[in-house]
Amino acid sequence: MLLFRDIFEDPAIVTGALGALFTLVGTVAGSYFGVKSSSDTADRAKKQVDEANARTERAEKCAKAALLEVDPTNLGKEFRDRALL
Repeated sequence: MLLFRDIFEDPAIVTGALGALFTLVGTVAGSYFGVKSSSDTADRAKKQVDEANARTERAEKCAKAALLEVDPTNLGKEFRDRALL
């Protein structure tokens, strides 16, 4: 500020200019971080949905494989042998 003391004689002009400059910088920085935060949240949500879908697909494949292992002709006997019925 000491370098510019001869250029600006009225401190109100300097204060107004710096206030406007800091307002602009603060607004741009706030907008950037707001958009970035929103984007990061959307990316995390999509990742969680994809992971949940993958777990569901794996569980469905396991259930289908287990269903193929069951012999429908001996269904009652298998469960009685295991004391489940």
